[in-house]
Amino acid sequence: MSLPGAARRVRAYGGQFLLLAVLTLVTALLITGVPRVADRLTGQGLTEYVAGQPVARRDLAYSAGPDVVPASDQPVVASRGALLAAVEEKMPAEVRDAIGERWFAAQTVPGRLRGPTLSDDKGLIDLHLRAGTGIREAATLVDGRWPERGVTPAGAIEVTLAETIATRLGVAAGDRFRLSLLDRDNNVLNSRPVDLVGVWRPNDPAGGVWDTLPSMLKLSPPEGDGDPFVAVAYTADAGLNSITAREWPVTFGWRYRIAPDRLEPGRLDALIAGVDGLDRAMPTEVKMTLSQGVDIPLRRFADSLAAARTLLAVIAAGLLATLAGPRAPGRSAGRAPPPRRVPPDPGARRLDR
Repeated sequence: MSLPGAARRVRAYGGQFLLLAVLTLVTALLITGVPRVADRLTGQGLTEYVAGQPVARRDLAYSAGPDVVPASDQPVVASRGALLAAVEEKMPAEVRDAIGERWFAAQTVPGRLRGPTLSDDKGLIDLHLRAGTGIREAATLVDGRWPERGVTPAGAIEVTLAETIATRLGVAAGDRFRLSLLDRDNNVLNSRPVDLVGVWRPNDPAGGVWDTLPSMLKLSPPEGDGDPFVAVAYTADAGLNSITAREWPVTFGWRYRIAPDRLEPGRLDALIAGVDGLDRAMPTEVKMTLSQGVDIPLRRFADSLAAARTLLAVIAAGLLATLAGPRAPGRSAGRAPPPRRVPPDPGARRLDR
């Protein structure tokens, strides 16, 4: 084909050539650039989606108890706390890689708190004692001191309270109380003196360390008429060891938070499979229960991602089929060239006259 002839065809079929060029460009972007952009946006979407989930769907929570710990297991806080790393080590690699923060907590069952500074108008107050990781690092003292010794020379357990709870109860560092373990008929089964040695304020009330229930940052309201308010006080490991050594029941918790920024869309299926396999990777040192809802948002996102990828594949296939379908204009496409204009014969016009 001569160059002038090609030029004439481009002019004649300019619209078709333009459409062909646009489709070629779009398909090239789908094949090359779009997957990279899609992967980046998918990763960002996964991070934001998981970060917006409630705590129950971001945490892997192991628990044990309440139990009375035998003397052979004392000091109990150190022995149970060491399982924080041991539990994680038994997890599938895909799950371990996705964990950001982790916490251990040991907490007594509640006892009835009484003292001269707790007036009757405050209502009934039940108090848990909690020891564990990350609490002191996430708070700042506003009054008194931290419970360094755990137990005073007189045998009282040193505790601290959040400022919000201390203010609500009208108590301050230096106040003394009695903590009693009661049966269902309110008979005293066990009792220990408790000294409030400090009051603190959380550095970030939204920090993950405060998500363990019941809350350490506020009084939990009564469940019904005549029921007590519930508070949680922080004590040192030695303080919790002391009260559990006197046959006070205690619960334990090991909590692992999935870090949204560590999730990768390409490893999502492997992570879901790893979470499914956690029940088969439970430690044997202590009988534990696993509670988690992590797999729910992961499965939902994976299903949405699969649907989106299917749609993208259908679009790309349609564009490729469009490109492969039309042929270049001309004889080879089975189309006749435009008819050539034949000038009228002058003689014919004379004859018509």
